[in-house]
Amino acid sequence: MIDITAIQEQPDAFREVLHQSGVARDELCIAAGLASTADPRAELQRLLAAFGVDYVDLVLIKTIPKGTACWQELAALREEGLLLDIGVSDHTAEEIDALIDVIGEAPVANSLPWSPFAYSNALQAHHRAREIVILAQHPLGHRHRLDDPVPDEIARAQECTAAQVMLRWHLQRGTVPLSRVTDVLHVDENFAVFDFALSDDEMARLDGLNRAGTGEKGHD
Repeated sequence: MIDITAIQEQPDAFREVLHQSGVARDELCIAAGLASTADPRAELQRLLAAFGVDYVDLVLIKTIPKGTACWQELAALREEGLLLDIGVSDHTAEEIDALIDVIGEAPVANSLPWSPFAYSNALQAHHRAREIVILAQHPLGHRHRLDDPVPDEIARAQECTAAQVMLRWHLQRGTVPLSRVTDVLHVDENFAVFDFALSDDEMARLDGLNRAGTGEKGHD
């Protein structure tokens, strides 16, 4: 997934890379976060024009909209084909339920910090019941967490890296890790997480790293 709002200062570079890559648009998943819900149409059209794409696959609402105007406008943009799905960022279960009560539908995804070191079983159960996908920001936790002995020990047993172990944890728990990469070797490494599986015991050991307490979510 490419979040174009995270690279707003580099639209020209994005267009050039997209052109040179030869990758078909329908093979990419492009997301756009809306910091303001005052005029979602204008903000989305600005992003589409800047990055030279006809639509985005996912819009993420970062600020809880008041009333139904924002969602109705986004739904209209969805009907027009300028976006495919609508999600939210950093929303609690209560906020999402309140949103559903107002708009009559659930967001398809919720993007929030989520890793073996900070997650919530309660929130995940809530989202599963409403068919909301968890998009895991910072899926490895802070970088120094890669030195934690538990994923490191599992990595040695699996003959892979600690980062791969934690990404695999996400896949087996049913969350979608949003991993940032700056090296092509890391891209290859990330794709290799489909080549192995963690045992129940290994999953339990990783689950035990959670430091979020009993709250709904924890920021790592």
